[in-house]
Amino acid sequence: MTRPGGNVTGIFSRQVELGGKRLELLKETVPRLTRVAVLHDPASHETEDLEAAGKQLGLRLRPVELKNPAEFERAMKLAAKNTQAAILLYSPMLFDYRIRLASLAAEARLPTMTQAREFVLAGALMSYAPDRTEVAARTAYFIDRLLHGATPGDLPVEEATRFKLTVNLKTASALGVTIPQSILLRAD
Repeated sequence: MTRPGGNVTGIFSRQVELGGKRLELLKETVPRLTRVAVLHDPASHETEDLEAAGKQLGLRLRPVELKNPAEFERAMKLAAKNTQAAILLYSPMLFDYRIRLASLAAEARLPTMTQAREFVLAGALMSYAPDRTEVAARTAYFIDRLLHGATPGDLPVEEATRFKLTVNLKTASALGVTIPQSILLRAD
């Protein structure tokens, strides 16, 4: 990581490792939570990593695949029948349909935690994600260094160090979810 060699450098965030924190925040927001749908693109392999975190929090997780847009409505209804909230894992395909997915979650009355602020802006309940301003600033730093002749392999690969919790209060009100003060104080 500190000297990757070759032509590799940059900044990244380990989204998989944030799954436990997202479940923790969701449970804090919905205290009686026991069952959570894990909405995911089948191409994603993050569902296994959430299991241990779910067990520690006393949550039963139910994976629900979102294979293509034609199946979204059916999948969301299935998730709502058997769970009390959802965590939506990121994928480029799901990101493209964030407005539709947020709308379907709202129709299903399913409080949903996501991995990107854009889902919250589209109507999902909340997200916990790397601070994009920090990521952009660090990316600019790497570009500057490279344009001034640095070798990529001599620059470290960095991880995002700051994260933002975003909450949609309008969605919370529509779902009848009272956001705890502890969450509001941490939200951006």
